[in-house]
Amino acid sequence: MTTDFAAADSLSTKTRTRSGLCEQGPRACRPGRSRLGLLFFAGSSAALACIGSLGCRDGTGVMPPSPNGQNVALTATVTVSATGSCYLGNCPSPSGINDGSSGSVGGFWSGADFSSTGWVQLALDQSYVLSKIRVFSYHWDPSVYATEGGLSYRVLVSSDQSTWTEVKPASFALDKTVDMNMAREDIIFAPQTVKYIKVDIVNSTGVAAHLWRTLIREVEAGDADLPLQSWGAFATNQVIFHTDLDSDVFAAGWTRTDQSVVVIPALGILRIGADGAYDDSAWVAVSGAFPVTVETRMRLVSGGQHYLLPYIEIGYGTTQLEGIVMTYLPGTTPAGHPFGWAFGLQADPWTGGYSNPPGSEGVWVTITAEIRSNGGKLYSRLDGQAASTLVASATWSIPGQMTSLYLIQPWDAICEYDYVTIRSGTL
Repeated sequence: MTTDFAAADSLSTKTRTRSGLCEQGPRACRPGRSRLGLLFFAGSSAALACIGSLGCRDGTGVMPPSPNGQNVALTATVTVSATGSCYLGNCPSPSGINDGSSGSVGGFWSGADFSSTGWVQLALDQSYVLSKIRVFSYHWDPSVYATEGGLSYRVLVSSDQSTWTEVKPASFALDKTVDMNMAREDIIFAPQTVKYIKVDIVNSTGVAAHLWRTLIREVEAGDADLPLQSWGAFATNQVIFHTDLDSDVFAAGWTRTDQSVVVIPALGILRIGADGAYDDSAWVAVSGAFPVTVETRMRLVSGGQHYLLPYIEIGYGTTQLEGIVMTYLPGTTPAGHPFGWAFGLQADPWTGGYSNPPGSEGVWVTITAEIRSNGGKLYSRLDGQAASTLVASATWSIPGQMTSLYLIQPWDAICEYDYVTIRSGTL
């Protein structure tokens, strides 16, 4: 911390604060002098270092206020090194980093196209005594891009835009919140007078082909009580998608292979019938970021050719071949390769787990799956059972975004689905 203590000699009275005024006796806190004072927070005291040439008065004769639990960055003026180009209708903007709404796609900034460095600077509407700065930066999940990561940046503060104090050295954010492809980092430091904040990006290991390699979604500033926005908390169990399958979903955005796939409103089910063709299906676009928790109640009525459940698949690409599939098939291949619960990539989803399966065709089973970009867990609960059983765990590496939901028959089986719910987060 860059604090001037040179004028701290021969003070006639103890430095203190009262009612926001800087009181030090005959050698009062004059402009151009820095003082070490005491700042009182909720009944306890913490040392305050008044940094910069303006000292604790900041040229006004009054100790700068505490944010008192507010995000004072919301009213800051933002300047940046450069701003990148628009892509698919989304445009980075300097104002995006302090708009208080970065849970949405629209609020963000990124520097020069394809650049791995850049900076943003916030000039607060006045000086404040700050002790916390929060940065939301883009994060390329290393489970998806093994050699990638995110942004390495440092954070600096100043009272006068001349002398800067580094409160976060250059490092990669570690608090990965991959639900939103973001890394959230709280930078906590000793209370000090701040009017300017600078986030200096020194490296980006994001995918080299990405237009926006220095993407920052939000910068917040305050004290120990700086609130966490609901979008920043990434609360789990928020419903992303739900259908009771008791109305015509095909009039509401769903697609099907043919007329053998129908919704029966009176029963509240989607049925895939036998029509002589294999692998009929229904599907719908569902957008969301992993991890998610998927739940469905389904059964294979007849014609499964040894399968005892239909398929449900969560897509992460543009075709049905790109998804995490779930079903149950007892037994092994003639070569001895186990089947059991399927929970994984299309190429080879079989886990070799056989616990808590449906014992025959016609049994309703509630399947619950935690799906992350690097793996997941699968649970099974038969009708009549009080609790679910963990039946499979698996690892994989897929992109961080969910794109679609598929309901698929094996062979030409008659299959029924009762409902599907997808929530953000894990159990």
